[in-house]
Amino acid sequence: IRTHKDNPDRVWRTLNEPMPLAQDAIGQQVLKTMRPLAVRVDESTPPDARPPWAEPGWKSLLAFPLLAQGQKLGLVEVFDRNPRRNFTVEDIQLGRALAAQATVAVEQVELFQQTRQRLTEVSTLFTLSQQIIASSALRHEELLESIVTIMRQIVDCRACVLFLLDESKEYLEIKAASGLKTQWKKSARLAVGEGAAGQAVAQKRTIYIPDTTKDPSFIFFDTSIRSLIVVPMIFQGEVIGAINLDDTRPNAFDESQERLLAIAANQAAIAINNANLLRRAISEEQRTRAIIQHMADGLLLINRTGEIVRVNPALGVILNMHPSEIIGRNIHEKHLPPRLAAICAPLTEKKRTGLLTQEVELPGAPPTIVRTFATAVTDENGQPIGEVRVVHDVTQERELERMKDDFVSVVSHELRTPLFSIQGFVRLMLEDEVPDPQTRREFLTIIERQANQLAEMVSNLLDVSKLASGTLSIEKKPIQLIDVINQTVLKLQGFARNEKVTLASELPASLPLIMGDAQRLEQVMTNIIGNAIKFTPAGGRVTVTAQRQDDHILIAITDTGIGIAPKDLERIFTKFYQVEEHKTRTVQGSGLGLHISKRLIESHGGKIWAESELGKGSTFYIQLNVADFDVQPLPARPETD
Repeated sequence: IRTHKDNPDRVWRTLNEPMPLAQDAIGQQVLKTMRPLAVRVDESTPPDARPPWAEPGWKSLLAFPLLAQGQKLGLVEVFDRNPRRNFTVEDIQLGRALAAQATVAVEQVELFQQTRQRLTEVSTLFTLSQQIIASSALRHEELLESIVTIMRQIVDCRACVLFLLDESKEYLEIKAASGLKTQWKKSARLAVGEGAAGQAVAQKRTIYIPDTTKDPSFIFFDTSIRSLIVVPMIFQGEVIGAINLDDTRPNAFDESQERLLAIAANQAAIAINNANLLRRAISEEQRTRAIIQHMADGLLLINRTGEIVRVNPALGVILNMHPSEIIGRNIHEKHLPPRLAAICAPLTEKKRTGLLTQEVELPGAPPTIVRTFATAVTDENGQPIGEVRVVHDVTQERELERMKDDFVSVVSHELRTPLFSIQGFVRLMLEDEVPDPQTRREFLTIIERQANQLAEMVSNLLDVSKLASGTLSIEKKPIQLIDVINQTVLKLQGFARNEKVTLASELPASLPLIMGDAQRLEQVMTNIIGNAIKFTPAGGRVTVTAQRQDDHILIAITDTGIGIAPKDLERIFTKFYQVEEHKTRTVQGSGLGLHISKRLIESHGGKIWAESELGKGSTFYIQLNVADFDVQPLPARPETD
């Protein structure tokens, strides 16, 4: 019932509420025949033949169909309580004329209402679009809160809840809400297919429940909800979540609102997707920036005109320039700073991967050797938009290669010298040119010494290999470190006399036990004391001391030799490294002894370092931890015959 005259309470209560046409037999017949019908009622008229919305006590009725271009719009029913009233032909004709005019009026009103409704929807959607677009730049949580606030304003409902699918795509979680009680917001989690929201997502369609009390199949978090509508949010065919709106009134939502909410939900899905893309892009940009900022290699980005638009801090360190001095320069400039010009020069080598590369030496003191790699940057159409260059400092790598070359040369010499000596003495003995037994014994002693030298060289090479692979065995047991020191000093006394160097030890009566490998520690002591003797001129002195300091033992090997320059002191424990001073060229060695010694001491949990002054000598310190237990001396063995 859309309108009426002289409306009693009974009719007023049914205004705008739908009623089954089957309850109005007269109206049903009029719409079926599309002809007017006059009816008179008396005591014999059955109750079901009377319209339920008719006034009490009516005696006659005249009903007209409302027709527009053959389409049924509705009907008009006229009641009268006067028992003497009979509707005449003139009444019917007049009623037809009035019905025709009413039809035109109804059409115009419906058209006006539809136009106004469409205008309201377009205006609302436009406002919604503007608000959502503006909200896309907000943080993710703020965007979702903005969406539920806007959606709630569209239909003026009690509450609006926004669900998003979790990572598994199997559950919906509440991400934003307006008008929802806090306890529901914290606990709500629905499986896809469960409840109205779960059904909307599973079926990719709007779910509308006009009266929740008549539909017990759905799950509700709040029993005060009487009507509910859920619209899925769909982006490019994929559901990302749903928007749930509810009210305490039944039939709170109509078709136009349903249509409007569906469009708004799709716009919300677009906004959420855009926000996610923006968030991922920002995160990726931040990650890329962090990688570039913390790269060990230098990096510069050049645009298509040759302008340097980005560099990282490592490039500034390599070039000894502040990034602000580099950005904005053009690689085609004629007067670039020399080091920058060197890495911006055209590259001539090409790798199989398509990378261009070239190794150059940057001017300056000390010189820096770098290898530059370049690759083109293209847009989505494959058109070049710039170039990326990566600058890798290879100075240490080249120095290591040089050290390896020197090592091979030294080792070759160290191996050849004793071999030539051995071969010479063996040849003399084979040719029986040494008949004197005493001379033959001296020759054999020399051969033995040279063979031992070769064995030591090979042993060092094997130790380096085992240290690199982690397979060098260390057998730790309680040992007296003072015994190891004494044995080493005694063993090297002959070598010291030959070099005319005094070797002395100043040791306490006893030292605490340590946990260690006696053989490996003797190897270390031999390397360090032997080096001290070799680098001490004739007439000099090498002194070995040891003392306990708290929970460790400190050993010092001091010489009065040539000393070590500060620039070499930092690298003497590096594999293959040898001091390059011209005064030491007469002292041969492989450059492995100190490296092996450092690794062995570290494997015992200790430390080794050196202090030196050119022309005054050096001191090497070895620090080893005292054993964390007390060992009782073994009982004396009984004497036997």
